[in-house]
Amino acid sequence: MSEILVTAMIVVRNEEKYINISLPSLLEQDFPKNKYEILVIDGMSDDNTMENIHKILESYKESVKVTILKNEKKLLAPRLEYRNSKCQRKICNKNRCTCKGK
Repeated sequence: MSEILVTAMIVVRNEEKYINISLPSLLEQDFPKNKYEILVIDGMSDDNTMENIHKILESYKESVKVTILKNEKKLLAPRLEYRNSKCQRKICNKNRCTCKGK
C-alpha cells in the first residue's frame, strides 16, 4: 500500500463559481497520484457546488483519492476538526496540522 505524503484540503460553501477551477487544478497536478489525497469539506452549500464537484470527479475517475466530508455545523475552521481524524498523510508541513498516518 502506498503511503500518502500530501493531503490537500478544500473547504467550500457556495463555491460553484470557483470549484470548476480549483478542484481540477489539484486533480491535474503532476505529483504521483498515489502519494496524495484531496479532502473536500462542504459547509452545507445550497448552490450547485456539490453537483459541480461530482461532475468533475466523474471525469477524473482514474485520479487522486478524493474524500468528501460534510461540515454540518458550518464551522469557520473545519480544518481543525477534521485534520487528525480524516487525513491519511504521514508527513505534514510544520505550520499546518500533525496528521497521524493510518
